[in-house]
Amino acid sequence: MTERRKMIEVVMVCLIIVGSMAGYYLGNNQGYQAGYAKGDESGYLRGHGVGYRNPTYQEMLDFLSADLTNCLIYHDPTFICSDYAATLSKNAYELGYRCFSIDLYFNYPSQRDSAHWINAFNTTDRGLVYVEPQSDQVMHVAIGQKYWESNGCGPKSYNDTVTKIVIFP
Repeated sequence: MTERRKMIEVVMVCLIIVGSMAGYYLGNNQGYQAGYAKGDESGYLRGHGVGYRNPTYQEMLDFLSADLTNCLIYHDPTFICSDYAATLSKNAYELGYRCFSIDLYFNYPSQRDSAHWINAFNTTDRGLVYVEPQSDQVMHVAIGQKYWESNGCGPKSYNDTVTKIVIFP
C-alpha cells in the first residue's frame, strides 16, 4: 500500500469519526430541545419550577392592574398580609410569571416573628421590584428604612424599621 493511500484512509476514518460525533451531538441536542418543549407544553416542567419567566416592568404593572388580589378584604386573623402575598404569587405563577413572597421583619420589641409580607418581581428591565399586594403599590424596601413612612403611608405607632428581608421563590 502506498504512503498516499494510507494517508487517505486515515483522513477518511477521521472524517467518519468526526461526522458521526457531529451527528450524535446534533441529534442529541434536537431531541433534548424537542423533549423540553413537549414537557413545557404539557405543564410538567412548570410544575417543577421551570418554565416561569421574569416579566418586564410593564408586564408586571399590567398583571397587577388585572389581578384582583388587592380587592380582597383584610380580616385578622383569617386573611392577613401573608395571605395577600401568597394569593398574588399564586396568581402570577398561574400566568407564567415568577413572583417572590417577601417576609419583612421590623424593629419593634414585641416582634418575634415576621412583621409583614409583600411580593417582588425580578423584572427584566428594572430588576427587583417590591409590591404591596394589598394596594398594588410599588414599594421601596431597604434594611434600616421605615417601611410605611418611606413609602408615603405616614408614620406608624410602632417602629417599622426593616431589620431583615427574607425572599421566598
